[in-house]
Amino acid sequence: PENRLNSGHGTRYYDKLRVWRGNSNASHASASFAILLFMKLTLNKDYARRHLFVAVLMLGLGCWFGYDGLVTYPSMMAADLYRSIEKADPPDDMPDERLEAFKKQKIQTQYGFAVLALLAGGIVGLRLLKSAKFAFAFDDAGFTTCGKRYTRDDIASVDRTRWESKTILVLKMKDGSSIVLDAWHHTGVKDFAATV
Repeated sequence: PENRLNSGHGTRYYDKLRVWRGNSNASHASASFAILLFMKLTLNKDYARRHLFVAVLMLGLGCWFGYDGLVTYPSMMAADLYRSIEKADPPDDMPDERLEAFKKQKIQTQYGFAVLALLAGGIVGLRLLKSAKFAFAFDDAGFTTCGKRYTRDDIASVDRTRWESKTILVLKMKDGSSIVLDAWHHTGVKDFAATV
């Protein structure tokens, strides 16, 4: 069975695992049951909403800039584009060559904005996806992450240098690997930090 308990850090999911022990010497079979609480980190909904909003916004802006650079600006006369951007008529002494150079420069600017916005949106989206796919569950005996089971004895040290400022915990494992836990990304990190 699975229970949900509400805490200050979000909703915690516990899987109850029953361990059965029998006494073969007794005339009547007797058993005692031990409950092991298994806690899973879950994606912080506030973190997910904010990053999803930024990713969608950046991707939308990138498409907008790209459309202007590929379709809108090239289809306009240079003088009309000047009026649209500068909110004024081109100077009377401004030659057509300068107007065309102005148009070309504005088109290239839109390309640059499009690339930057799409890149930013992609990076934020990938960070969110990585956090969503991160799996970490722990109990009193140890924890499981990336499909591998660790015991508490497998931890060489715990780096808390960024815990007070950013609630980031780094587990230095004896096999040379490092596991980064961020309480802004996942709920339940604070509960785990209290046990190590």
